Amino acid sequence: MTPELWRELLLKWCKQVLQLPGPSRLFPPGTLDPLTGWIGYPAASQDAIEKAESRLGLALPGSYKNFLMVTNGWPLAGPYVSALMAVNVVDWFSKKSEEWLSSWRMGVKYGGGLNPVPDEDYFVYGERQNPLLIRDQYLDRALQISDGGIGVYLLNPEIGFPNSEWEAWVFEPETGAQRYRSFWDLMVAEHQSFVQIKDI
Repeated sequence: MTPELWRELLLKWCKQVLQLPGPSRLFPPGTLDPLTGWIGYPAASQDAIEKAESRLGLALPGSYKNFLMVTNGWPLAGPYVSALMAVNVVDWFSKKSEEWLSSWRMGVKYGGGLNPVPDEDYFVYGERQNPLLIRDQYLDRALQISDGGIGVYLLNPEIGFPNSEWEAWVFEPETGAQRYRSFWDLMVAEHQSFVQIKDI
C-alpha cells in the first residue's frame, strides 16, 4: 500500500484514539502533536531504511517500507502488542526474543510436537485460519518489528506475495499465530480490533 493510504489509515486511527477519555495515557510522552492530532513518529529516512536492509541482508517488504515512510514506528498496536519499533532496531525474532522462541518450542515439545502443515491448510487466511497451524521453522527467519506485549508482530520472508510482500504474523507463544498476506492486511485487522474494543 502507498504512503498516502497508510497516512489515511493512521490519521483515522489517531482521531479515534483522541476520542477516548485520557488518550495521552495510551502512548509515550512526546508522540502526540496537539496541533495535528498525530500520535506517530517522524518518517524514517531512505538512508535509515537502506541501512536496516543492509544490516538484515535483504529488502524489506513493500507495505512495511511504505509504512516507515509515514512513521518510523507506531506507539499504538493491536490488543496484544505494545508498539511498533523504529526500523533501526528491528531484528530477527530468534535474536530479539530468544526466550519467547525457547518457550514456544518447549511447549511444542511437551505438547507432542507439530505435524507438517500442507499448503492447502497453511495458505488459509481470515476467520477460517487455525492459529496453531504454524510452520515452526519460519520463526528462525521471522523479523520482529514490534516490542513484546502478550504477542509480537513478525514478518516472514519465507512466504512472499506479489508486490514484494511478506506474510505477516501476530504471534503469541501461548496461542500461536494469526497470519496475514501482508503487513498492511495485519494493520487493517488490528485497527478494526481497536475500533471494536473502543466501541465496547
